[in-house]
Amino acid sequence: MNIFKLFRSKEIEITGQWQGVYGYGSQYSNSVQQKTVTFIVDIIADKNSFKGSIKEDETGIAEIAQIEGTLDRERILFTKTYQNRYSVDHSGKTYIEEGPQYVKYTGKYDRSKNKFVGFWEITVAYTFEDGKVRNYTSRGNWEMTRII
Repeated sequence: MNIFKLFRSKEIEITGQWQGVYGYGSQYSNSVQQKTVTFIVDIIADKNSFKGSIKEDETGIAEIAQIEGTLDRERILFTKTYQNRYSVDHSGKTYIEEGPQYVKYTGKYDRSKNKFVGFWEITVAYTFEDGKVRNYTSRGNWEMTRII
C-alpha cells in the first residue's frame, strides 16, 4: 500500500474556528491594496457542505456576515453574505447601501502550510442614466488557518 497516497487522501476537518486575512486586488488604489483585514470564522460542516459566520476586525466591515459553501477534497468554495452592500473607493472610504451583498471565495488547502489560500470576488451591476447596465468586478486574495 502506498503510504503517500494515504496521506494525500486524508480529509480536511473544516468544522471549527479559523483565523484569516484578506487583501484587495489591483483594481484598487495603492493605498487600499496595502490594507489587509483579519477575520475569525466559525464553521459547522455537514458532509461536504458547511455554514458559518465571519467577523472582521475593526479595519473591515463591522457587520457579521454569514457563509455557506462546499469542501471537495482540498478545494473550498463559499459565499459570504452581508445584509448590506459595501463599497470602497480609491481613497479607502467605505460606503454602505441597503443589501444584500455576496462575496464569492475560492481556494485550496495548502497542506505544507496547513491553511486555505485563494481569491475572493464581488460583482456589482450598475445601471446608468442611459439605462445601460454594466458589471464591475472587484477581487482580492485571502487565506485562513484553523485556530480551534
